[in-house]
Amino acid sequence: MTLSFSRLLWEHALARQPHPPPGLVLVAGGVALTCVVHRLAWSTLRCYSVMAHEAGHVLAALLCGHRVVAVRLEVDNSGTTSHRGKGRVRRLLISAAGYPAPSLAGIGGAALLRAGHVTASLWGVTALMLLLLTTIRNVFGVVIILLASGVLAAVSWQGRTDVQAFAAYVVVWFLLIAAVRHVVELLRRHLKGNSSSDAANLATSTGIPWPVWVAAFGLISIAMAWLGATWLLDDGDVFTAWNPLRLPG
Repeated sequence: MTLSFSRLLWEHALARQPHPPPGLVLVAGGVALTCVVHRLAWSTLRCYSVMAHEAGHVLAALLCGHRVVAVRLEVDNSGTTSHRGKGRVRRLLISAAGYPAPSLAGIGGAALLRAGHVTASLWGVTALMLLLLTTIRNVFGVVIILLASGVLAAVSWQGRTDVQAFAAYVVVWFLLIAAVRHVVELLRRHLKGNSSSDAANLATSTGIPWPVWVAAFGLISIAMAWLGATWLLDDGDVFTAWNPLRLPG
């Protein structure tokens, strides 16, 4: 029975769904964009982009052989990851992994959606959150992770195909767009004199000025957002429906 249930889960996760209507993809993108640019929505949902940021530090630390001591996600939408281990280069890689992480998660989700794996994209995000849950050391962090992972798991298992697709596209769009806003906020903090950031830590460790690191993070986030958008809209119908220069016949 356990084997049959595991097989059912595996088949459900790898099932391919047809590409959703172009309107759904574009509306999902509009919802995600609104969540990022609207002040109240962003102040409420920014914690989930911070979650992806800290997950990047955690995954980099694990890959570098470091022990993750604690991750905290605070009510003010800040986050910290504490880890222990040796190696200067490894520490640099871990510090540099935070800002590109939401973009990379978004690209991974866009690749799955492009291939028609809607459920797998939702489960992938859920799995990352549950991995982060094992390192969280404060109540607020635990609550927001359980809330988001529970909603995504319920939608991916019980939701209709169009509901699953809408949720998956909103999540992926959100990750790609939010990554760009994070870098903009990073630049603003430095220009206002707040030197506490990954870019500042990298500048201190390497001697490379913080503007170089901010520029690098910005280029990565913009490039990944552009590539992700291309993949999400790569359905033919989307471009055809919104191409003002298309000719009849």
